Amino acid sequence: MAFPGTYNINYYKGDTYEFKIYPKKTGGTVFNMSGYSVKFSMATERGSSVIVEGYSSISSDSTYVTCAITPGNGDSLTAGTQYVYDVEISKTGSEYDYIYTLLTGNITVTEQVALPVPKAVSSASFIVTEHTSTSITVTWEAPVGGPAIIGYGLFLIEDYTSSSQLPTVPNGLVAAEETLTYTYTGLTAGKVYGLGVAAYNAAGFGTPGATVYILGA
Repeated sequence: MAFPGTYNINYYKGDTYEFKIYPKKTGGTVFNMSGYSVKFSMATERGSSVIVEGYSSISSDSTYVTCAITPGNGDSLTAGTQYVYDVEISKTGSEYDYIYTLLTGNITVTEQVALPVPKAVSSASFIVTEHTSTSITVTWEAPVGGPAIIGYGLFLIEDYTSSSQLPTVPNGLVAAEETLTYTYTGLTAGKVYGLGVAAYNAAGFGTPGATVYILGA
């Protein structure tokens, strides 16, 4: 085996940290792990009791191992502390068991930095694409750059007169981050509507893109 190897990890609590291991034989050819099981364990120091086991699995073609520290695993780790870890594969043999350490190293744990809200949705991209006497369909473009987006919140104000009326919390939700269109229904012809959309993540809503529309008959 060309392993064991050493790899140090910086883990931020609340994140999912994933990595893959591709073990090779000494000559550089792929080591087939068919029939093996894998264990990714973390401890306070080498040889001490296991604090937590991370997620680990062998690929369907038995050529690589996927490991991850999940937020659930991270709950058992203390920020400001350094841990050690081992990734081992093992298989029961007829004469003796096969056990290999694929990877080992240190894990430095840090508290998660406060997540910022997403960037603003551009009002220029938030446009009405069609309407009926009781509905308005809008589309928009995702903000460029900034923190990850979970989804979008949609705003609707009847008898709209000022942007100050836009609520802090939206009154309609589009859950999927890839959704960039929405249809407001149950509206009344002749009314003035303030419409808005804001990207959101776990930290909250970004600044909405907004437009005003008078719904015709």
